[in-house]
Amino acid sequence: MINKIILAKELEYQKQILELKSEDKEFAASALIVSKVKINIKTVYEFYNELIKELEQAGKIGNSRVYKDSLRSLEMYYNGKLDIPFSYVDMDFLNGHEKHLRQKNCKESSMNLFFRTLRSAYNKATEAKHAKKTNYPFDDFKISKFSIKAEKEPSQRIISN
Repeated sequence: MINKIILAKELEYQKQILELKSEDKEFAASALIVSKVKINIKTVYEFYNELIKELEQAGKIGNSRVYKDSLRSLEMYYNGKLDIPFSYVDMDFLNGHEKHLRQKNCKESSMNLFFRTLRSAYNKATEAKHAKKTNYPFDDFKISKFSIKAEKEPSQRIISN
């Protein structure tokens, strides 16, 4: 029984060492003993709904609607409830979502808003330790590519002589 406990602890330290090395972080053996902050993974759906609830309770109804619209857009792309961790939101996911929105003839300004909102939710999830910063896809996926210029309707002026 003691050997099993020792082996389990040894595996735990090896895992920590692998994580630190994969992130190119320097460490000392004593740092492994100090307890790390645990990541309490939440799904995208759970976290969005928490944010929406907090915004509504704070009276920020407009912002809560933006998050609801963003969540609805993601659910339509993902064909249902987003019971996935934020680590699934990677470049392939973002590019697929963009393609889906373009096929639905979504305006660029709306896409800009949806992706900014998703990025904001991802950042808040990282701060709250519900997502890992190492999986962050928005360093490579540029939201600025979406035009935010107002798309005007053609003028309907009547010219008379």
